[in-house]
Amino acid sequence: GRRALVGYDPARPHPPEAWGLRPGIVSILDTLDAPATTIVEAHRAYWAYARNQSAALDLDILVRALTRP
Repeated sequence: GRRALVGYDPARPHPPEAWGLRPGIVSILDTLDAPATTIVEAHRAYWAYARNQSAALDLDILVRALTRP
């Protein structure tokens, strides 16, 4: 119950707790087209996910993570 299926990687920059994201088995950052190289880019990705969180978005992230080389 401490981890979500999709969330953040505890070993990388964390989003603010107020955004309600939990550590995930699949990281939001792992599915970006270009890797987040700064904390600002990581926070943008987390914020976009937190604002638009849905089952369809989670499915899209999971598919991207599984099909990435």
